[in-house]
Amino acid sequence: MTLRKKLLIASISIISLFMFIIVLLVGIITSRIHHIYEQEQVTTQINQTRNLLNNELKSLDRLNLDYAAWDDTISFIEDKNDFYIQSNLTSETFLQNNIDHMIFINNRGQIVYVSQMDSEGKLIKNYIDSNWIDIYKLKKVLHSTEKINGLIKTPDGIMLLSAHPILNSQYEGPSNGTLIFTRKLDQKLVSELGNIIELDLSFFQDSPKKLSKQEVKQLENENLYIDEVSDTTIAGYSVLTDLKGDPLSYIEVKSERTIYKNGRMLILLNLLSFLVLVTIICTVLYFTFDKIFVSRILSLKRSIANIRSYDNNGNSVGSHGDDEIGHLAMQINDMLATLEKYNNKWKKRANFDSLTNLPNRGYLTKKMNDLISAEEEFAVFFMDLDGFKEVNDSYGHETGDILLQLVAERLKHIVREVDTVSRLGGDEFVLLVDMKRDKEQLRILADRVIKKLNEPYKINKIMITVSASVGIAQSPKHGTDYHSLIKVADEAMYIAKKAGKNNFHLLS
Repeated sequence: MTLRKKLLIASISIISLFMFIIVLLVGIITSRIHHIYEQEQVTTQINQTRNLLNNELKSLDRLNLDYAAWDDTISFIEDKNDFYIQSNLTSETFLQNNIDHMIFINNRGQIVYVSQMDSEGKLIKNYIDSNWIDIYKLKKVLHSTEKINGLIKTPDGIMLLSAHPILNSQYEGPSNGTLIFTRKLDQKLVSELGNIIELDLSFFQDSPKKLSKQEVKQLENENLYIDEVSDTTIAGYSVLTDLKGDPLSYIEVKSERTIYKNGRMLILLNLLSFLVLVTIICTVLYFTFDKIFVSRILSLKRSIANIRSYDNNGNSVGSHGDDEIGHLAMQINDMLATLEKYNNKWKKRANFDSLTNLPNRGYLTKKMNDLISAEEEFAVFFMDLDGFKEVNDSYGHETGDILLQLVAERLKHIVREVDTVSRLGGDEFVLLVDMKRDKEQLRILADRVIKKLNEPYKINKIMITVSASVGIAQSPKHGTDYHSLIKVADEAMYIAKKAGKNNFHLLS
C-alpha cells in the first residue's frame, strides 16, 4: 500500500469520524433549539389569544360606560320610565352590540330592571336567574372609580362581564347603582377572534378530553400546557378563570409545526453538506497539497453563491482562516454587513416618509387594505395645508420642510396609538381613525386637528401660521378600497377649501 493510499485512508477515517460527531452534535443542538422556539411560538400564540379576549372585555367596558355614565340612566334607575326602555333597551341594541344581559341595580343592591337575549334571539324583560349575581357579589355598590370585568358562569353559559357604577354624564359620582353588561363567550366568538390572528382556536367549557387528568392538573397549575400532537401539528392550552380566580374554561390553539419541519430539513441539509465537504477534502488531499488552497477559494465562492441564490444579503460566508484567504472572507463579511445595513435602510424608506418619518402612501395602502379585509370600520381624514405654498415662496423650502415636520409631530400627539398618521406627499396628510367613534366625535376630532394645526409655528425665530382643510370619508360607507376612499376624502377636502379653508367637511 502506497503512502498516498495510506494518507487517503487515514484522512477519510479521521475526517469521517470528525464529521459524524459534528453532525450528531448539530442534530441534537438543533432539535433542542427548535423545540424551544416551538414552545415560545405557542406561548406567544396563547398570549395573543388572551390579549384578544382582554380587548373584547375592554370593548364591552367601553360600551357599558357609554350607558352607565349618562344622566338618562340615573333617571331610569329612579323612575324606570318607558321612554328609556323603548329608546335604548331594544332588540336592535342587543343584536348590534352582541349583548346578552343588561342589568340595572340601584344603590341599595336591588335589581331595578333586566333585559336579556335568549337563544332564539328574542328579548326577555324583567326575568333572570340571579344566583350568579349573588355568587359573584355584583350587587355591592361600586365607587365612582371602580369597575368589575372578567369571566363568569351563568345558567346560559360562560359570559364576558362588565360592571360600572352609574354616574352622571360628566363621569362624576356619587354612584347611583350598578349597570351590568354580559356577552356570551362561546366557540363562535372564539373562532372570530382566531380569524383575526389567523389561528385555529377551540373553546372548551370543561377540561379537554384530549388531555389526561395529570395534564389538566399541570395546565391549571402553570396556566399553559403544550402538546406535540403529531409531526405536523402542535397545540397549546390555557385556562380561563372567573372573577373569583377559579378555573372556568379552556382555550386550545393549534398550529403547524413549521419550525420542526424546517429543523429536520436543516439537519438533512447539514448532513449532505458535511458529506460533500468530506469528499472534497479527501479528494484534494489525495491529489496535491497545493489544491488545498484552491478548495478553500471554491468553498468561499460557494458560500457567496448560496447567499446570492437565497437573496439574503445579511448572511455571512464564515471564517476561512487567518491568512490572505481568511482576510478576504472577513472583507466579504464586512461588505455583506454593510449591504444588510443599507438593505434595512431602503426597506424603511419603502414604508416611511424620509422627511417626517411618518408612514408613506405604500404603508397607508397596505394598512387600509388590511382593515378593509378584516371588515373593520374606520374614517379617513384627508388634510391639505392652506398657505403652505406661500411659506415655501416666502421663506424657502428648508423652512417649509421644518414646518411639515412640526405638523407631523402635532398630528401624532392628537390621535390615539390605534390610529394612523401618514403623509402622502407635499403638504397632504391622511389620518386613519377607528370608527368606534360616532359622527359627533369625528367632528370634534376634526375641529381639534384644525385648531391645533392653526396654532403658530416658531421656525428660525419666525412665527408662521398655516391652516388646514380636512375632508372625511368613512369605510365601508363611502368606499371599499384604498383608491375610492382616498378619492372621496380628497373631494370632501376640496369642498372644505371652497367653503373658506381652515374647515372640514364630513360626508353624510
